[in-house]
Parts: sequence; structure tokens; C-alpha cells
Amino acid sequence: ALQTTGRVLDLAIEGNGFFVVRDSSGNDLYTRDGTFYIVPNADNTAGYLVNAQGYQVFGANDVNADGTGGTAGLIEFNLHPPNEIASISIGTNGVVTVTYGNGDKERARVDLVTFSNVESLTRVGSNLWEVTPGLTQPDLPTAGAPGTGGRGIIRSGYLEMSNVDLAQEFTTMITTQRGYQANARIITTSDELLQELVNLKR
Repeated sequence: ALQTTGRVLDLAIEGNGFFVVRDSSGNDLYTRDGTFYIVPNADNTAGYLVNAQGYQVFGANDVNADGTGGTAGLIEFNLHPPNEIASISIGTNGVVTVTYGNGDKERARVDLVTFSNVESLTRVGSNLWEVTPGLTQPDLPTAGAPGTGGRGIIRSGYLEMSNVDLAQEFTTMITTQRGYQANARIITTSDELLQELVNLKR
């Protein structure tokens, strides 16, 4: 099930497939957790699409509006002033359209990979998976545009329920429970005070 977040860079996969992210050692990892961010590089001239761990997202840069063309690689955008980002939109085909303050647009595509055998994946934590070492085709992943080759589509502004931050959910639940307990104590204290007043009147 998908949960609405309303945040453009939260992406859910509707159907088959995994996002590809690359860690600091250059290893490709796979995830269905589409909690992404755009962060600037050291000199603030480019912005990289990354996940919560800071791993860059793989796809294609400089694609057409329909998602065709482009160059495969880690997704990045031009942040060189005066090209401040004015808006971002993401289509079901994975095309990320960044509109700058001067009206220019830049497009990249978030790709998905599918596996003929998902049992070829080994979990490495934080909703991340890696291909079990030593595998060969057809177990290795095939990357491509969402909505093609049996891959699912992208839903911007949504996350899969299984990828929602459970720690945050527990925190919210505990806070609510404590609030209820505090209110219950107040009511109990009020009842006790009322009883004391009744006893005094007697």
C-alpha cells in the first residue's frame, strides 16, 4: 500500500522494480525506499539526487520530456547561480523536471531495475539490498525507464507503507499515549478534588 506524503521527492514504485543507488565505495545497491533529496556538491555548482544515506541515485541525465534519450549515470542538476531551483516535478515515467528561476528546464530520469529472481538479492540493512556475489545472467538486474520492460511506474508524493519510518511512527504513538495518560491523571486528580469538596460539605 502507498502512503501520501505530499513531498515531491518522495517516490513510490507501483509495480515491479527497485531504485538503484551507489554507495561511497562505488557499489550499486537496490531499494524500494524512494525517500530522496537534492543536495549540493562542495562548490555548490551541482545538485545530486541522493537517498537518506547520501548515496546517489542512478538513472539518466539530460533526457527528453518523454523520458527518451539522455546519458546513463548518477543523477545531477545544475545549481550554478543564478539558476536557483524554482520548482520540481516528477512523472510516472520517472522524469524529473527541474525548473529554474530564469525559466530554463533540466530533465533527468530515475531508472528502475528488475530481477528475474529476487532471491538473488541479499539484504544489507536500511531498506537496501545487494546482488549476491557470483551471480551471472539472467539473475543480474536490467535497468531502464519506469513503465517499460515490465517495470513499474513512479508515484511522486508517495511512499510504500513498509518504508515509512517506523521509529517516527513509534515516537508519535508513544507521544499520543503519554498525552492520553497525562489527561487521564488530570481527570483522576479533578475527581479526587471534587470528592474532597463533597466530603467537606458533609
